[in-house]
Amino acid sequence: MDYLSPSLRDNHGFTKTISSGTFSPPGFATLVTGRYPHEHGVYGFHHELDSEMETIFTAFPTVNTGFYRGIGQIGEVLGAEHDVPSEPFELDEPFLIMERDLLTHVPYAKDQQTTIPEGTESYWKEVRTDRGKLIDDYERSARLSAERFKSRVAELEEKEILEDTLVILTADHGETLGENGLVGHRHSITPEISYVPTLIYNEGASIHQDLIGHTDIFPIVANALGKKDQVPNDVLTHEISETSNRAVYLTESADMDSEGVWGPNGGYVFVNEGLVSRLKWIVVKMAISGARYYHRRRPLSVIKHGMEGLLSQPLKYGNPQFSEEFAEKVVKNALEDQIEGEDRELSSEAEARLRELGYMEEANK
Repeated sequence: MDYLSPSLRDNHGFTKTISSGTFSPPGFATLVTGRYPHEHGVYGFHHELDSEMETIFTAFPTVNTGFYRGIGQIGEVLGAEHDVPSEPFELDEPFLIMERDLLTHVPYAKDQQTTIPEGTESYWKEVRTDRGKLIDDYERSARLSAERFKSRVAELEEKEILEDTLVILTADHGETLGENGLVGHRHSITPEISYVPTLIYNEGASIHQDLIGHTDIFPIVANALGKKDQVPNDVLTHEISETSNRAVYLTESADMDSEGVWGPNGGYVFVNEGLVSRLKWIVVKMAISGARYYHRRRPLSVIKHGMEGLLSQPLKYGNPQFSEEFAEKVVKNALEDQIEGEDRELSSEAEARLRELGYMEEANK
């Protein structure tokens, strides 16, 4: 969010947004279902959405839908049958297309043609403790991603359908660039991971509120299609121009079992781990994770962060403008009906790809 170009922020309806999880599987699953991880059950690549759960790909029978660049494991998590191999706008109208852009994934893009990251481990070996390089590389990638977004808008304009199309840019999670001694994502809940940007491009569309969440994207899409009545009853809906009735939003993490409750200016994080689990988490960060080469050189910072909240809960970030008691009630109410995700067996090819992308922990499940 910090590296989004000012021109995009000013011209494309920028709204601060809360990611539902700390890495791709829970984030994408929420974007396509309008539900939190505790409601859809996807916490990692070893989970998949229940085939009976309604998504943006299945809720609108008269709309042609697809998931572009579903290479990797996200397509399988969401339901690989939604993948489309062609260019994103080759679907017949009316269409709804989701595109996954990996330009800001380690090892970060060198140019706009990058599709799937290669050489993740060698990248972390190269970076070691060079935080300046890490930030520069990420900023360049964010600029490239913004250019790709603008090129998609230009394609729609060339096809003379931009005025009739709602274009949304958001992120499945944020990225830590050395804060708390941590880099990358797929770890504990922090503001850097939880706050992401959303841009809505359409002359007649804007969001008049300070904050939305991943859970709002499905309803916004349904409303733009004029199909609000086809959103599942338990997924909250609202007009794109009205304020959501959700005052705060959740971020959930299974890696260090925790929940974050966020408002526009801060929030509280509840970490549900004891000493032994925290020590294991620290070991994973420094011995197994893809970014271990960086973490090993910042052991005190990693240990300090891993032990935060052990004796006193919750962790407070920024100026939440709501009470700790309110946040605790939100978490308690949310998790009363938590569901288990549908497990799927990872193939050797899938495990190899996850290791290549730096998800050592997931590949070893």
